Amino acid sequence: MTHYAVEVETGCQDGFFGLLSQGWDIADFGSPEKRARMPLQALWVEHIVGIIWREFVTRQHSPYYDFVLTAEASLSALRESLDRHAARQGPRALYSEEDRSILTRQVSENERTKIMALIGSLAARWAQTTPGEVLELVFPGK
Repeated sequence: MTHYAVEVETGCQDGFFGLLSQGWDIADFGSPEKRARMPLQALWVEHIVGIIWREFVTRQHSPYYDFVLTAEASLSALRESLDRHAARQGPRALYSEEDRSILTRQVSENERTKIMALIGSLAARWAQTTPGEVLELVFPGK
């Protein structure tokens, strides 16, 4: 639900659900060859999802400024990791500077509020779903 909320509210088309809608299979996310060529937007989403999920689960909604600092620290570590591994052997994507610009994107305070609200709404819908029923989420495509 967190992935869905982050991807929908930030308009990301290349996160987990976006990649599934583009034809990726769940097993592809475990494949080193596919993972090595994952769009940077998917990695950005992963980092934001981690921060949002932690806040949602712990009910410790940090001030927006602290949220931004946490996100920037996480994304900075990702940028450094990409730089360190740029020369490694094996399958890897070659990201342009334009591709890498997603790694500096901030989630606005309004987006964060909408993400949290959507997660809450989806969690409530899920809690009301009886055993055997399905909670269908429609992902907006390109």
